[in-house]
Formats: sequence, structure tokens, C-alpha cells
Amino acid sequence: MSATVRWMCVAWLVASAFAAGVGPPNIVLITVDTTRADRMGFLGSERGLTPNLDALARQSVVFTRAYSQVPLTAPSHATILTGTYPQFHQVNNFGVPLATTLPYAPAILHAHGYHTAAFVGALVLDPVARSVPGFDRGLTPTTPSSA
Repeated sequence: MSATVRWMCVAWLVASAFAAGVGPPNIVLITVDTTRADRMGFLGSERGLTPNLDALARQSVVFTRAYSQVPLTAPSHATILTGTYPQFHQVNNFGVPLATTLPYAPAILHAHGYHTAAFVGALVLDPVARSVPGFDRGLTPTTPSSA
């Protein structure tokens, strides 16, 4: 499925919610890097290691078959947030900017009235650290003290 078709599907879902008088759905994207699926309760672990994620998963859509287009954090997130492949978005490592001409989920959602923010636990994707230029597009600036 092309990136355009995917974004059209998202736009249709949001428009349908507005038409039904429900309002736009809340969207929370949680990505976890270098974590084993067999440690997540919502994916079958009985160890009780992820109670908060398990509770959230009970009320959410969980993608149990997600595949990475590239085994690197920055280009993988560029793929997730633009709907494009690495050879198209050209982000292949730290410091490689995400082109402003690409569709970008936070910017699209922000333009449609969503309050958008990123809460990042590592330098790898922190827009303030500028290690991933262009990833801050469409995000409301946040700091740890305001989060």
C-alpha cells in the first residue's frame, strides 16, 4: 500500500469521526526500541513486567506483526512517521535531516487541530538535541519539566 493511500485512510477515519459527531480520535504512538516482545504482558508474558503498557493495550489497537524497514532507530522512525521507505526519505543515520517536503504525521495531525508532542527517553530521537534534524516538525515543544 502506498504512503498516499495510507494517509488517505487515516484522513478518512478522522473525517468519519468528525462526521459522526464523536470528534477526532486520540492517537498515542508508543515505540520501544530494543525490547523483547516476550517480556510484554500484552503480547503474552506472564511475568508482570509491563503493567502500565498492558493496561493501555487493553484499550488500544496493538500491532502484533510490525516489521522494521531498517534496523536503525532514526531511519526506522522516519519510515513510521512519513510512510515512506528509507531509500525515499534518505534518513540513514544520526544527523541526516528529514526533508521538509515529505509527508510527516506530527505536522499533518497538528495542521488538523491535534495537539502534538514527543516525549523522548533517549538522545537518539530527541528533537531538542538536534541529532535528528527535521523530526521536530509539527510538534509542540516540550521539556521534561512541562511533560
